[in-house]
Amino acid sequence: MTTDDKKGDRRVIKTKKAIYNAVARLLSEKDADEITVSEIAELADINRKTFYNYYGGIYQVFDEMENMLVGVFDGLLADIDINLMLDDPMIVFSRLSDIAKKDPELCRNLFSIRDNSGLSRKLVEVLCEKTKSVIMEQKVSLDEESVDIALGFISSGLITVYRSWYENGRKVPMEKLSETAGALCSGGFKKLIEGAERHE
Repeated sequence: MTTDDKKGDRRVIKTKKAIYNAVARLLSEKDADEITVSEIAELADINRKTFYNYYGGIYQVFDEMENMLVGVFDGLLADIDINLMLDDPMIVFSRLSDIAKKDPELCRNLFSIRDNSGLSRKLVEVLCEKTKSVIMEQKVSLDEESVDIALGFISSGLITVYRSWYENGRKVPMEKLSETAGALCSGGFKKLIEGAERHE
């Protein structure tokens, strides 16, 4: 790869990152149908032509952001033993902290997306499904309905906690926040599993 190719790749990454941040920020303020390419371009500090060099429209950005975040989550769950995670939830939360530290602005904007946003709902649904598939594949002693209830409860709580953390100036260290949230998550799952095993 030539030096010019490397510069080109970095430029593409930088531009797409700016577009992602602009879209996430706008989704914290309005519905997806109300967002315009002009608004995205202005916030991303690019022109409309540059936007259309990368995307055919706004919903193509949504799809790419969703795929990117699902890919990140796949990496987060890769090679994790669920039972080991329940004993030490920081295995997952330390990885989550590392991801957030690499791109704090994007994470802050993503957690600011309104709950009634189609992208926000879709992401939560996809991430819950992926977590569920990992749990069920590892033969945890829980029925599917219990897993659905637990993941819905946990995902809503985590989003609220991290959103509040960003909105209130991140006064608590992320490690402390993740440790507390992780302990609550694993504790809830452990209780469910123990109850299921007692009734087997």
